[in-house]
Amino acid sequence: MSELDEDTVRQPVDPFGRTFFDRVDVETLIREQGVKPVHDLDDLAGDFWPDDEGPDEFDTWLRALRNQDREFEIRIWTRTSTNEGQESS
Repeated sequence: MSELDEDTVRQPVDPFGRTFFDRVDVETLIREQGVKPVHDLDDLAGDFWPDDEGPDEFDTWLRALRNQDREFEIRIWTRTSTNEGQESS
C-alpha cells in the first residue's frame, strides 16, 4: 500500500477556506456566524410538538423511536454475524 501525500487527499473547506481539522477560536466563530446573545429563553423554545400532547406522550414517542433503532441494529448485527459464520464454513 502506497503512502498518500497531501496533494492526493483533498478535504472539503468551509466558506472561510478552512478544513474540518483547522483550529479556530470561539470568538472568530461567533463573529463569522453572527451569533447573538440570548436574552429571553422563550426565544429558544421550539414549536414542533402538538399542543395537545404533553411530556408523557413525548417520552413515549422517544422511547419507541429508540427501541426501533435498537431493534434495527440487532437485526443488522444478527444478519452480519450469521453471514460471517456461513462464509467461514
